[in-house]
Amino acid sequence: MKSRLIVLMALLAMLPITGMQKEPETCAVVSANRTNIFKSVQESIEKGKFIFVDAYVFTNENVFDSLKKAHEQGAHIEVQVGNFAQNRELLEKLQELGIQAQEVPGLHMKRILISEQNPRTGLPGKSTVFMGSSNLSYYAYKNFEAATSTQDATNYFMQQFRNHERIATQTTPPQSTQKLQVLDTPCGLQVFTSRSYKLGESKALRIDSLANSTNPHRLLYISSMNWNAPAVTQALINAYREGVDIKVIVNGSALRGGNEQLAQLHNAGVPVYVFDPRGEKREAQHSKLLLRFDGSDTLVINSTANLTPQGNRELNLDEYNPDPQVAEYFKEAFDDYIANHCIPYGEIELPASQPSQGTKRKLTFEKQPANKKPKR
Repeated sequence: MKSRLIVLMALLAMLPITGMQKEPETCAVVSANRTNIFKSVQESIEKGKFIFVDAYVFTNENVFDSLKKAHEQGAHIEVQVGNFAQNRELLEKLQELGIQAQEVPGLHMKRILISEQNPRTGLPGKSTVFMGSSNLSYYAYKNFEAATSTQDATNYFMQQFRNHERIATQTTPPQSTQKLQVLDTPCGLQVFTSRSYKLGESKALRIDSLANSTNPHRLLYISSMNWNAPAVTQALINAYREGVDIKVIVNGSALRGGNEQLAQLHNAGVPVYVFDPRGEKREAQHSKLLLRFDGSDTLVINSTANLTPQGNRELNLDEYNPDPQVAEYFKEAFDDYIANHCIPYGEIELPASQPSQGTKRKLTFEKQPANKKPKR
């Protein structure tokens, strides 16, 4: 009798408990190996019932085809894109299909929200949040891009969705007198916006807290395409002096826009790694990540904003994620990228120092070449 009871209890333990929310799952994705960073999210789009896209650049016809397929199957779709001239062809195609699509000045996000139920009338049910540095272009697979794909995180999905709904009313940059908050101690998976928070200064605060930690193992990676962030620069120098192991990763375009601050980091001993310092390649280091390892405690700040003043002026997001597997995955990807694709700042023949202007490199977000599929 006792053995039967044990077997019955084991079987009951395997059954789902009614009303219990599934644990959210986050997958880290990079495109450094020339992979299609959108592959899994395209599959989710084609099965989705409610789909919301906010993208600075949208020129990828494969993603468009996935949206078209979902539309033909009755999905409700909303698309908002930045005021980038090359967006207009696909924007017009979406509108011709009857999909709600519009241009939003200042939009710099790279985000796709997918749910099985209408988030305007209740909980989303099964859901996906895809966001990071990767524009919806074919060029994303050539750049070093970083993104996360999070499944079934109800509260987090609703934070993202409420932000999507507010975008059209937030196109005016904050006034200089407007007080934006500096983020202190968020817990769990959350998202914060450039219209409410100083994203750069909030990262500096997180670096300061790592510098003040007493853990023997403290590690920080931080990446941006361009660099003009005095508060972050000083926080990194202070943290390095306090014994934090730091790696800074930037694109070659940062040498023309943040050269003075990169020199300050280098002169203080902070390791800085640069991709394509001479501007000879068409691809770019385009990720915008902060990875913080404080003993066993980890934090990933996955951002759509470069570390420049423009990053705060644009419509951008920071995702705070404490998942250690996500942190480790991005760390391994960075270590490989630094070893095989970047040059230490001290080994670069630098151009004449220029004032930091937050230079924005002009990128080409090309269409798919005729009769040619993008590399996977």
